[in-house]
Amino acid sequence: MRRSLLIAATAVALLVSAFSANAGAATTTSTCIVKSPNVVGGVIEGTLVAKDVDPSQMQFASCGDAREAMKRIADARIEEAGEVGVFDCEVVAVKKSRPPILSYSCTFKGADTATSVQLTFAVKFRLSTPCATSSPNVIGGKVTGRLSARNVNPVQAGYATCANAKKAMKKITGAGVEKPRSAAGLYCLPTVLRTEPDLVRYVCTFRGADTPMFVKLVFTVAYKLD
Repeated sequence: MRRSLLIAATAVALLVSAFSANAGAATTTSTCIVKSPNVVGGVIEGTLVAKDVDPSQMQFASCGDAREAMKRIADARIEEAGEVGVFDCEVVAVKKSRPPILSYSCTFKGADTATSVQLTFAVKFRLSTPCATSSPNVIGGKVTGRLSARNVNPVQAGYATCANAKKAMKKITGAGVEKPRSAAGLYCLPTVLRTEPDLVRYVCTFRGADTPMFVKLVFTVAYKLD
């Protein structure tokens, strides 16, 4: 009887050991969703596939990092390959439409483990995105610009965000600048459309020095009379 119990206990122990060893080797698939005003529909849905995930790297197989990567790509309209958060991302397909649909593949691989995580999603960027900020120097106290970008790379992506556009608009309108000037990395050229009060249209651009990246911000303001 004791021998039978010992054999049964050993068998159970072996099964538990085998299950534990194979638990990390399982493949899991998750759907990760994030919002962005830069894409048509305002929502991005990604598919996250994780395989052979080491227990020490479980966080990389969760939607948290996936959402962060998708949001960073959408917020800055990143189109060039490179590191985005913990992932290496690239555009793997472009479907012709107006605007085009870009399909992304982002991967994470453990340096000393078998962990493999892949995130795939597709986006259709809006032709331009409205960015708004406040300024005490303009009539109505509000400034709204239209931001567009192309060939954005991960290293310089910050110049293509609404956050940066707001900084530029605040700096320009805060000083009441009506001559060419750089602000937040963008070079702004004003055109005075009328005077008393001054109505000024600004076209601000950023061009990558060694990359094809291009960012354009356009906004018009009416300055308060002194």
